[in-house]
Parts: sequence; C-alpha cells; structure tokens
Amino acid sequence: MSSSSLSGARNKVKFVPCSAITFLDKPMGSKAPTFNTDTTSVSYTRSVGQSFALLCQAQAYPVPIISFIFIFKEPMGAKAPSFNTAANSISFTYAVHQKPIGAKAPSFNSVSTISGFSSKSSSDLVLLCQAQAYPVPIFSIHHMFSIRLKYVSVHFISQKISQNVYEMSYNLEPMGAKAPSFSNYIASLTIYRRYEPVGAKPPTFSEPIGSVAPKLSGDRLQEYTMNFHDSFALLCQAQSYPMPIFSIEINEISQGSPSVLHCPGQAYPVPLHRWYKFIDGTTRKQAVILNDRVKQVSGTLIIKDAVVEDSGKYLCVVNNSVGGESVETVLTVTAPLSAKIDPPTQTVDFGRPAVFTCQYTGNPIKTISWLKDGKAIDHNDPVLRIESVKKEDKGMYQCFVRNDQESAEASAELKLGGRFDPPVIRQTFPEETMEPGPSVFLRCVAGGNPTPEISWELDGKKIANNERYQVGQYVTVNGDVVSFLNITSVHANDGGLYKCIAKSKVGVAEHSAKLNVYGLPYIRQMEKKAIVAGETLYVTCPVAGYPIDSIVWERDNRALPINRKQKVFPNGTLIIENVERNSDQATYTCVAKNAEGYSARGSLEVQVMVPPQIVPFDFGSDIINMNDMVSATCTVNKGDMPLELYWTTAPEPKWGVGRLMTNDGILITKTTQRISMLSIESVHARHRANYTCAARNAAGVAYHTAELRVNVLPQIVPFEFGEESVNELEMVSASCTVNKGDLPLDVAWLKNGGRIYTNDGVVVTKTSLRMSVLTIESVRARHAGNYTCVATNNAGVTKYWTLLRVNVLPQIVAFDFGEESINELDMVSASCTVNKGDLPMDIYWTKNGGRLYTNDGLVVMRNSPRLSVLSLESVRARHAGNYTCVATNNAGVTKQSSLLAVNDSSTFVMFI
Repeated sequence: MSSSSLSGARNKVKFVPCSAITFLDKPMGSKAPTFNTDTTSVSYTRSVGQSFALLCQAQAYPVPIISFIFIFKEPMGAKAPSFNTAANSISFTYAVHQKPIGAKAPSFNSVSTISGFSSKSSSDLVLLCQAQAYPVPIFSIHHMFSIRLKYVSVHFISQKISQNVYEMSYNLEPMGAKAPSFSNYIASLTIYRRYEPVGAKPPTFSEPIGSVAPKLSGDRLQEYTMNFHDSFALLCQAQSYPMPIFSIEINEISQGSPSVLHCPGQAYPVPLHRWYKFIDGTTRKQAVILNDRVKQVSGTLIIKDAVVEDSGKYLCVVNNSVGGESVETVLTVTAPLSAKIDPPTQTVDFGRPAVFTCQYTGNPIKTISWLKDGKAIDHNDPVLRIESVKKEDKGMYQCFVRNDQESAEASAELKLGGRFDPPVIRQTFPEETMEPGPSVFLRCVAGGNPTPEISWELDGKKIANNERYQVGQYVTVNGDVVSFLNITSVHANDGGLYKCIAKSKVGVAEHSAKLNVYGLPYIRQMEKKAIVAGETLYVTCPVAGYPIDSIVWERDNRALPINRKQKVFPNGTLIIENVERNSDQATYTCVAKNAEGYSARGSLEVQVMVPPQIVPFDFGSDIINMNDMVSATCTVNKGDMPLELYWTTAPEPKWGVGRLMTNDGILITKTTQRISMLSIESVHARHRANYTCAARNAAGVAYHTAELRVNVLPQIVPFEFGEESVNELEMVSASCTVNKGDLPLDVAWLKNGGRIYTNDGVVVTKTSLRMSVLTIESVRARHAGNYTCVATNNAGVTKYWTLLRVNVLPQIVAFDFGEESINELDMVSASCTVNKGDLPMDIYWTKNGGRLYTNDGLVVMRNSPRLSVLSLESVRARHAGNYTCVATNNAGVTKQSSLLAVNDSSTFVMFI
C-alpha cells in the first residue's frame, strides 16, 4: 500500500496521488463510520516551514472518502496571507479500487480520538489513522481535499504560512449510508507562523511510536457457514498498528457464494499473517495451499467457488518482531441435502445377513436416523446391517439425514426369500412321577417350513440310542414331524429334566418337563466346564431319584454362596457372575439329600479361560509420506496359550478372512508367541488401508485395527495434443486429469517452464477438482512449445509434459527485379528468401504459371534450405513476364511474385 502526501512551499500546494490494495472479492455487509469518543475536534500549532500530518480517527466500510477543502478565511491579525494562486479553494479526489464484500465495523484502541503532537520546523510529522476495518471505511473531511483509502495511512504536509495567522476548518463526519451532516463535528485548526521554535525542540515522527505484539480483538474460535460454490474471504483479524479491531459474526454461506472471514487483532511493527487448516478429526494442521481459487491478501484469505471440502477449522497465525498471536475460525460450507439407500430393495433368506447403506450428499450433516415401517430404530450410522435376518425384519426401511435447516429421506424394502416358517412345538409331553420298572414313552410333535429336525436331551446332555433308550421320528402327511423317546424298564437314575428341541435353519423351538422316578438320590457324572473370563457360569446339578429334600453346592467343603457373585437355587442351579480365573476356577461339589438322610455327591471342574487382549497400536499421529518406512507392533498382553496371531486388511475382520502374508513390500515378523510386527520399508499408495491384528485362543478372538494414511502423490493421466503437428489457425486442447492423489489438489499449467493463465489465445479451465483443460482456439507459431501440467498436494508435486508442434506456413521476404525496366542483354537476378516456416521446405520458381528450371539463359540455384536465387546473365525480350517464388511445407503453400519488364530493341529489315 502506498501513502498520500500534500506538500507545500510558500503559497503553493502540491498533491501526490494515493493508491490502495485491490481486493479480489468483497466481504459481506457494510458498516457506517463511527467515533468512539464524543470529541471530534483537534487543534495543532506548527511553525513556518514545518511539515505535519492530519489523522482522521474513524473509518468504516464501504471505502471512505476523506475530503479536505482548503479555504482561505479572514486571518486572525492585521493582514491576511497572500497567495500566488488565483484560486481560493483547491480539491482533488483519488480513485478507489473495487471494494471487497463483507463488513467489519471500525473501532479504536485509544480512549480518545484526539491526539496532539509538536514537530520541529522543516521536519515531517506522520499521523497514522488508528481505526480501520473490513471493508475499508469512508471518511469525510470537508474544506481541504478528498482522499479515498484502502488500508492506507494518510500522510500529508501542511502549507508554509506567511507572517499572519489563518484558520482551516474541516468536518470529520464520515460519509455512510446517508448524506453527512456538516452541522455536527466541526473541528478547527489554527496555524501560527513563528520564525524559530520556542523552548525545547519538538520531536520528529515518521512512524508510530513503540511496538505492540499482535493482539486479537475477538474470540479465539469463530464459526462460519456458507453455501456450496460461494466465494468467501477469511480476514486475519490481527493487523498492523494502528489497524482496525475486527469482530466476526457467524455467517451461513451457500456452496459457491462469496464470503469474507477476518482475523482480529492489531500490532506494530506490521505483522506477518499465515493461514493453516486443521486436518479433519485431528489436531494436526497444514498450510493453506494458495492457487487461482484460494488467495491471500494481507490478512484476508479469499476463497472463490466454495466447495464442501473447504469446510473445517482454520488457524490464522500473526507474528511480528515483538511476539505472536493466533485465532481459530470454523468454516462450514453448506450444500443441499439428498439421500438414497443402496440397494433400494433386496431379498434375503432366513439367517443370512442384510445390509442397507444410506448414501447422502450435502453439508453439514447433523444427524442420521433410521425408521422401520415408520417406527424409529436405535441406529445412527449410515450403514444398517442385520447379521441374521428373521421373519420380523421384513419391511420398509427409511434413512433420514438432517441439519438445522433441512432434511432428506430415502427408503428401501427388505423382502424374505425362500421358506420362512420357524419351528413350532405342536404337541408335548407332561411331567410324570412313577415307580421304577415300567417303560416310558415321551412324544413331541413340531411343524415348520422347512421341516425341522427334533433332538432329545437329559439334563442338558444329548441322548443317543442305546440298549434302553430309543429315539425315532417320522413326518406326517401335513408336514409335521413326530418324534418319540422310548425308555425301557425305567430306573431311579433315569429321572431328570427331559427336553425335545425342534430346529431348522429358520429357528428353534423346544419343550422340557421333569420325569420323577422313585429312588435314592443319584447324581450323574458332570463333564469339565470351560468358561471364558468375564462371562456368567450357569450349571444345574443333574440329580435323579425321588423325592429329593435338598440340593446344595460346595467348594472346599464350604456351602455356597460365599460371596455376592454366587447364587444357589433350590432346583440345584448354580450361577457365578463375572467369573475370574484367580477366584472362581476350582472344583465344585453338588450334594443331594432326601428326607431319610441319604445323599449323593457329584463334582464339577470349572476351568476359566482368558481370551486374548491386544495392546492398542497405531502407525503414528502424522500422515505418512510415500516412500517412508512404517511399522506397527501387535502385542497380546493377556490371554491363554496357545495363541495364534495374524494380520488382515479385510473391511470387516473375521477369523481367517483376508490373512496377510509377507508380500508386496509388507513384512510380517512374529518376534515372540505374543508379539507380531508388521513393517513396510517403502510406503506407497496401494498400502493405504485399515490394518487389523487378530489374536485367537481357546477362549475367543480379539481384534485391533489401525489406519495407515498415506499422503499420495498426484498421478496424472498421460495426455498429448495429438500425434501429428498442428497447423496454424487450428484448434487444439489437452486435458490434465489427476486420477489419483489426495485432496486438496492444485493443478496448474506451464509453458517452457513458466506458468500460464488464460491469455494470448490460451484458455485454461478447471472443470473439476481433478481436471484442468488447456485450449487454444486458433493456434499460432508462438504457441509452439513444451506444455507441462503440474499437480500439487500435501504429498508433493507431479508433472507431465507434452510438446505442441505447430506447422508454420513459409513466409517469403518480398523481392523484385529492380525499380526500372531492364534492357536487353543486361544481367538480372532475384532472391527468394523464406525467413519463417517449418522444414522440410520446397522452394521453386514459376513464370506465368509454368515451373522454371535452369534453361534458356535462366539459372535457378538453391543456395540453402531457405534461399533460392533466379538469375539471367543476358536478358532477352522473351524473358519478360511475372516470376513467382513458391515455398511449400507441411503447413501449406506461400507465393510471392514480381514482374520482370524488358526494354525490347526492335530489329528493322530493309526492303525495296
């Protein structure tokens, strides 16, 4: 930015123009000028020959117009000053550049808007305007001259005054939305002449006094919302001293619209502004990449045609030699919401998984919700997965995406495939009490589609056919299954809880009842019980005999329960919650007694198994650059042996699916039984994935997943202008498509190493975030050269170049045989020089349309690839005519002609 000066010699006033920064886009809104004090008058006293500066202490936006009109009033003394100029008033106005969009009211740091200064004679005094804003405010200072400013400090010097005193009056009322009132805020300036300063010499000011570290005036975190394809600007609200203190409002901007964001603060010396953007979901930040769409002007970050990817948290960092400061701004680019569910309909067999994916666009997305048959279900993720479809899962599913302004909805249908009738028990057997000896017949009838299979259990243990137990079944004409259990000559120890279980692929149904056989207490053998740590143990004592008076459980000869985790029920059931190896792994004894005091004992060994537990790991907090080395260590710190470890990149890890081996740059090393290391010596884009370590033992499986993020270099699809050279005036184009590489991405064009823009017949169009098209509507010779597409992202730079070859038509230098006619027998020649045009090239001569060769006194010589000389050693009348040089190459044909005129000497024949 530059300053404006008014310098003066005796009775003369000289004006120097003021220029300002032009902003590419405008901040939103406007702010009328205001003062933060009631006093708008200021007085100064200066000596003859002294320079001084006037400071207007209020600004606003739109850009201010500061008017100073110099008026010679009646002097205060015996005689008014005399001036050489005939005019008694002088005014001028400076041009104003295009105004930015956006607004910030001006404000002042100081308590008062009036300051007094004294300056040595013949020295300069600079008063720096202590209030600025964005957009730049409008000032109106009447009666001297007018200046329009943009972030400029107004520097001007008063005129030297004669012996007497004069008065300058001016009005400080800013010009805003309404016409200024000149009846208010009138301030006067009285200047006295004196030959020498009196007392101490006043100081000289050329810069603001002192230094101030950058200081923010607003909150450290600001939020903005804008529409898709809007343009906007982020203004860093920390400016040089004295600069405005800006405040930021929360804005909602549509995608594609313009917007301005500010960074509040002030400092002196003038600070340096830097803008950063945080990587989503992390505390890491990266510098904002500036390009044709994203520009920075002073502390303002201007972004054209906003896209959703521009959303996020931005950080403005301001530093000068005194200190530094920073402020955060949250920007949200809004776009209309839309949604669809994939697939829109699906048919799934019973027990098979079903997945619906809610695919949505727009921004921001505040909530995602699902409905089934119009009723809300407890699911808030974009993917709805049903692991095992049941009959009740059939129906219509709806996905809703919402924000504070709108919502979008999509629906899909889930249909059931195949046969879908779960088993049903139609006939059952009752509880019975009987004497030993007779046979027992238990019958169970079940139906379903598909036809279920029926099995039998006694106290939880499956019954197999033997000498006394016979199981059979058949299917009736209506599709029901009849199953029966025959027990020959029932004994007292055959008593217990009998259960029939009907099972098919679409469901399970069961029925149980007690069979009581009179006899002494008897406990069947119990097999070892293995249970995973943390689970709940359920076990029922398998008691036979009838009647039984009591059933108790013991451990180490102590009756249970002995703590709150243990529960014992009269029917012989023992429950232990949240089992632990140290406290619950043991041998438990069941004791059954009758009223006569007879008892039976049975032991149960409980083994508590500990499943694997993986120590969390990752690939580091930073995104990995290509060709870097990375590693991750999977450590299982808990879990029983033997232990199996492996790695996978499967999207939904399941044991044994997508097992990774040492291959493709990935090295997997099992350092111990509990540690496995995955390392990649040189990371490439193909290595980006979620890496899962899976650990399994007899107790279960554990998984831990870490994402490997790789900064992928842009990859440019090869392009060219065509296999053949292009003729002049033809149209050519080349498309630079970046099919791989992380966003944000900058795509630019170079010609012979220098960046090119839309200019000189070349049109550069960025059709998308990953494509830029270079077009030349009418090719000229100057367009030939090496064209390079440069794609840049956080991972680095990729270039691809192609050569544009232009077939240039030959250009023949004009020639002639001389200005005068040639006499016979004279010697004459003409040179056909082709100074432009591609080789190879053919040059030949014609006369009156016929091609010429060396003959009949005419000599045609090809001296070089671009020069042909035609010469006549002795011109004859027959040689007169129109000679044409013809030059041809791949681009076309060019001709240049000249007339050879011969003065014919007539021959006279005497006759009588």
